Amino acid sequence: MALHIKEHTAQLDKDRALEYQNKFKDGELDALSCSTTFEVGVNIGDLNTVLLRNVPPTPANYIQRVGRAGRSPESSAYSITYCKNSPHDANYFHHPLDMIQGKVPVPCIRSDNIRIVIRHIFASALSFFWKQPGREYHRFISEFMAEYADLEEYLKSKPKDLLAYLKSVVPSSIHGHVAFDDETDLTIDIDNFGWVDELLDPVRGRLAQCRTEYESDLQSIEEYEEQKGYKLAGVRKGIEEEDTINYLSRHNIIPKYGFPSEIVELANRDRYNDEMKLRLQRDLSRAISDYAPDSEVIADGNVVRSRYLKRIPSKDWPRYYYRECSNCNSVNIQLFTGQTLKDFTEQNTFCPMCSARYSGGMAKEFIIPKYGFLYEAEKQWNLANKKPTHTFSGEIFYRGNNTSKLKQYDIPGHSVSCAYGREDELVLINRSNFSICSWCGFGTLSRDVSEHYASNGKKCTGKLYSSSLGHVFRTDVFIINLEDVPIGSIDQALSVLSALTNAFCRLFNVDDNEIGGCVSMSSGHYIFVLFDNTPGGAGYVKTALADRSDNLLQLIRAALKISEECTCGNGERTDCACYGCLLNYRNQRYHDKIKRSYVIDALSGFKEE
Repeated sequence: MALHIKEHTAQLDKDRALEYQNKFKDGELDALSCSTTFEVGVNIGDLNTVLLRNVPPTPANYIQRVGRAGRSPESSAYSITYCKNSPHDANYFHHPLDMIQGKVPVPCIRSDNIRIVIRHIFASALSFFWKQPGREYHRFISEFMAEYADLEEYLKSKPKDLLAYLKSVVPSSIHGHVAFDDETDLTIDIDNFGWVDELLDPVRGRLAQCRTEYESDLQSIEEYEEQKGYKLAGVRKGIEEEDTINYLSRHNIIPKYGFPSEIVELANRDRYNDEMKLRLQRDLSRAISDYAPDSEVIADGNVVRSRYLKRIPSKDWPRYYYRECSNCNSVNIQLFTGQTLKDFTEQNTFCPMCSARYSGGMAKEFIIPKYGFLYEAEKQWNLANKKPTHTFSGEIFYRGNNTSKLKQYDIPGHSVSCAYGREDELVLINRSNFSICSWCGFGTLSRDVSEHYASNGKKCTGKLYSSSLGHVFRTDVFIINLEDVPIGSIDQALSVLSALTNAFCRLFNVDDNEIGGCVSMSSGHYIFVLFDNTPGGAGYVKTALADRSDNLLQLIRAALKISEECTCGNGERTDCACYGCLLNYRNQRYHDKIKRSYVIDALSGFKEE
């Protein structure tokens, strides 16, 4: 029996998604393969079966997803959950009632998360602008762009009613926040309207960047029309008549569903013949792997291959030089300001964290593809023949400065110091050696490229240079220094880190995609950095550890318990690990180094008597 199945995810444009939803309701499709876009606000009365391909993050998500079925009084519901071989799924496989009958806690949102606040400020400013006498909201983005100068003039006048409103709704703790790093921080500065630069500044302003891109798109259409000798009326209309609210939301200017993140798009390089109508977006931390050149993506039955880093006219990608220390697992990075890679290498021969000499020859470079990616226009089929490929995004390194703020925690019989860092800095690097053209953005993993073509199909004479891809971001961190614990190697430190992060997720009922961790070094000691994966912080490490010092001992003991009670190694050996205890997708680079015995040796002194 043939089954007719379609995808229903955020990768589709809204018209295509609605088409599939209606076909499913009418019985023309047998099943929908859905992401969380189907989790909230969708009611299909006679839906009776839900299959979950993994365990949801929390009981609240579980209720939402299985609750899609059986909503009609005449229907019954059936749901089955498949558990992956991961710490989160394995935990609920053995304790299913903790998910099915689990408690739904009161949602906690950091109201002073600058990345949340800035988009609400932008939305408020636009609302006040449109409420002026004689002015109105325009549905089409072309009409909005036509009044860009008016918006600019309005905000530069620093309207008093807008100022009063923002002072009343923005948390007072961040009223005066000013960016101290042009690449990763944001300015609020309510009294002086400093936030306007984040919207309109020619270099860093989000809306200014959108305007440049919008005008460049229209100019490209004119050039294409002149070259081909015919009009692209439909394409022009699609650009000019995009809904204003959708456009502003898609470009992270105003709020939308979910926590804010640094979203980039993988778009069709041939925007004038885009029949697939895809909406491919990822947070930049995932995009540097999933959307990197030569990576493949499945969407709506198609496989597309990324080929270009998107360029914005007259703007360069942020570039950094970096050196990694194999001794302490730290990274030393420096923003490119004109110096050569050779100079940076010669000036940085020793690790500033542990004083070990760097190995591996020349330093390396990474660029931040903050403007997104372009995929090749050709469709690729044969989905069943091979799995789509993408590069591994590497790991996250701590780059903050809160190790100097470590304070003693009260754990009897032990010397443990910790520090909480708000909006602290981390860096993620995809170490793959890409060949990138700085002129057109062409990218490839191949080293054998004699010539290449720009995204407009014309031959490009720009030179390819070697570079990795990276992402620098800020979030909440919690640093743990087990001062009297003898951790003798980076392998043991990585094992303890894995135990701590997995224990955090189980102990505090947090999805393992929400929490990250990395190893660094301070004063000769390995330290463990736990952090919220949400840019700006989602409140997990703060509420669980920074606000509850008594939870730290519980966390350490939970990490020890995970390592002691796992049965991998036939229950006899502990010089191993598995996905049920310490291993996960993010630490796969170190699977051969991580062992339960390392954790047991390090943390056995904390065992409850």
